[in-house]
Amino acid sequence: MTEPLPLSREPVYAQRRFRSAGVFAQGDKRFKLMLISAEVANAPYAARPDIVEAAKAYCETLLSDMDATPHFDVGSVILHDGEASANNWLLFDWWIEGGIGCRIMSRSMKSRPLEFTRVEGPFAACVWEAVVIEHERKAWKRQALSGPRSLDAYLDDFLADGLH
Repeated sequence: MTEPLPLSREPVYAQRRFRSAGVFAQGDKRFKLMLISAEVANAPYAARPDIVEAAKAYCETLLSDMDATPHFDVGSVILHDGEASANNWLLFDWWIEGGIGCRIMSRSMKSRPLEFTRVEGPFAACVWEAVVIEHERKAWKRQALSGPRSLDAYLDDFLADGLH
C-alpha cells in the first residue's frame, strides 16, 4: 500500500482561460471544441492554431472507438494547455443511449505538440476540465434529454468564454 499524498503537494487553485472554438465535423459526426489555458492573458492556443488542427485530425483516429457502440453522432472535445506547459491534454467525449457519456483521454508532449497519443490509466479529468464536463452534462440534459430534444441545440450550447 502506498502512503497518502500530503495536500500541500497540490497547487492553489487559480482560474484558467476558457474559449469555445466552435463545432467541427469528422465525417457525419459533430463535436463542440473548448480550449483551456493556464496562461490567462491570451486566448488559449491563439499562438498555436497548428496544435488545434492536429488535435482535430487526431480525433478522426478515435472514431472507430466511438463507433463501437450506438451513439448520437455528437460530442465534445476539450484541448487543455496543461500544467507547467508540459502537455496538451485532449478529452474526446461522446454521448450514448441512457444519458451515458464516454471518453478517451489523450495528450501531446510539448516536445512534440502535434503528436497526440492515448493515455491509459485511471484518469478522468482535472479540476479545470471538469468545468467543461459539468457544462456538457447540463447542456445534454437541457437540450437533448428535455427542452427542445435537439442535437443542434446541444451543439449550440457552449460554456461562456472567460476565466473559470
